[in-house]
Amino acid sequence: MSIENFHRTIIVEGVTTSGKSTIADNLRRYAKEHGLSGTFLPEEETVIPCIDSTNLKHNQEFLRKLLKTVFAENKNLYVFDRLHFTHTIKTNSTIKDFADIESSLKRHNAILFFIDIPEEALKRRLLDALKYRNVQWVQYVMERSDGDQEKFIDFYIQRQRLLKKLFDESTLTKYLINSGDQNYIRMTRTIIDIVKMRPDHFLETK
Repeated sequence: MSIENFHRTIIVEGVTTSGKSTIADNLRRYAKEHGLSGTFLPEEETVIPCIDSTNLKHNQEFLRKLLKTVFAENKNLYVFDRLHFTHTIKTNSTIKDFADIESSLKRHNAILFFIDIPEEALKRRLLDALKYRNVQWVQYVMERSDGDQEKFIDFYIQRQRLLKKLFDESTLTKYLINSGDQNYIRMTRTIIDIVKMRPDHFLETK
């Protein structure tokens, strides 16, 4: 396949501290270094605009417009840091309610990667995050948890379980990646290999 004919969509899902944003940044750098054009959407563009919305129709329409805008650009690579799973949870709906979103993603060669954290490791990372993440984030999560660290940890454990359930139900091509070792270079390379982004894949065929 020539580089001109290479078009892939990557969705990176996972809870806070999973490393999904780091992996998305790694993919961005890799694409730039290898001459691949790309659109990289952080959760500030995929989730945050609807973070307080519980209205299914509103969130569905938001995602439809987002995908229409993104896919109007002729790029080699489209990378989403989180996407429709969070909207599904926020609106208390199901994957079937976002069937047209998944259909649109399939038409653009989408592959879904879930960055999974073993629960004991997740507990440790969350406690570390309270020490090292920005003050605004810490204030937000602790206010939501009534200042209770155990409640805070349980929220994210339950959230990961729910996300994994949605992952299982998704009709997209999908892969689960264990992030227990926090080796984000390994995880990034795994994704690069799966979506065939290595330079040796871009050989002109006659």
